[in-house]
Amino acid sequence: MKTAQSYLWKSAHFSLTFTGRLEHIDNGGGRDILEPGDVQYMNAGWAARHAEEGVEEDIAHTLQLWLNLPKGQRKTETSYQNIYAEDAPVINVRDGFVKVFAGDFGEVKGPLQSIVPITLAEINLEKNATYKHLLPENHNAFVYVLSGDMDLGTEEKRVNLTKHGVATLTYKDDGDPARRSELTITSKRRRGKLLIYWVPQLKRKLSRMALLL
Repeated sequence: MKTAQSYLWKSAHFSLTFTGRLEHIDNGGGRDILEPGDVQYMNAGWAARHAEEGVEEDIAHTLQLWLNLPKGQRKTETSYQNIYAEDAPVINVRDGFVKVFAGDFGEVKGPLQSIVPITLAEINLEKNATYKHLLPENHNAFVYVLSGDMDLGTEEKRVNLTKHGVATLTYKDDGDPARRSELTITSKRRRGKLLIYWVPQLKRKLSRMALLL
């Protein structure tokens, strides 16, 4: 895999490595190797220069989420934080578990410290398991299927997603952040894995997503 060099600004980025090993180098002096399941957070702020490269003969597959920073935070200092898979707290649910990387998930708080409030979690379910996920009714959110075959929603309004499938969730623009919306997730195959990400509503483009191979 060739080295990818980028110049970034005015945004925050979340990178999840799900196969292979990825070496990261940046202009802040950071250098590390990300293993499958690891997440890196980068606040580009006023400017950032970084490069990624597969380790040795590894072919690394990563998912990047890009979040536009609010106007008042676009000139902040560049910063990086790596969250290793084994350091993310795990919540056990029936026939599965939820791994929390960022934000508050009930009484569990993820270790990632973002400049803007976000919640990022990985939901793992066995075949025929059903899990009901709660999130604020006025938050922007989307899901990405890392593996398996998932049904989202109830019988009246159900959407099916398979590996690499993505969907945005509806929300109430004038909703109460203290009230919760419910998302029903059913895994139709074993080892189903889904990434869910949500933030308070922003009156602009929420984010961009890229799958890097």
